[in-house]
Amino acid sequence: SYSLHERLDRCLRQEGEIFCDQELAKARIKEDLTVVQNIYGYEFLEKSFSFDDPLWMDVCQARYQFLIRNYVDKTRIPVSKGCHLIGIADPLGLLRDGEIFVR
Repeated sequence: SYSLHERLDRCLRQEGEIFCDQELAKARIKEDLTVVQNIYGYEFLEKSFSFDDPLWMDVCQARYQFLIRNYVDKTRIPVSKGCHLIGIADPLGLLRDGEIFVR
């Protein structure tokens, strides 16, 4: 059984392979971009896809960033009675080791 961290790491590594394998990138984009099929048809993707084209590299990067954001959103653990703390150094040296001041 994998921990959540291990699963995310494995998924992101697999998704990152699109930057090394042009055919894999094209296949993953085909799976995701039904708009390309609906407007241009898959022939457009087949004829024009190349890592040398900045447009398609941007599409790959945007897809990867979307997946990362999606994984982060799905794995958030809600805290019902929590608060945000902002840490700063103790510039006056008033606190001892291990002490914190919360207001």
